[in-house]
Amino acid sequence: MAVSNSYYVYQHLDDPEIIGIWTMDEFVAAIAPLFIGLLLRHSLIGAVCGGLAWWGLRRLKSGKSLAWVYGLVYWHVSGLIPLSRSVPPASHKVMVG
Repeated sequence: MAVSNSYYVYQHLDDPEIIGIWTMDEFVAAIAPLFIGLLLRHSLIGAVCGGLAWWGLRRLKSGKSLAWVYGLVYWHVSGLIPLSRSVPPASHKVMVG
């Protein structure tokens, strides 16, 4: 009696969603400036800005997740711009314990 396995077990649960060859954040970084450039009738400038945004984000991530980039932005920008009252500046955190 052959038992058919009707369940699929995912091998990579933490893999990001991919559109074509890009992750979702890289896709938005590349396509949004291109779209804005097309709306303003400057498609070449939009394509160059999209390519630079994609390259910069890919270089900033350098194999890490987008959550790492969020943490990096929080650490460096939270002292300059008050985010909200519920989020303290990164430089004023004290470990309790």
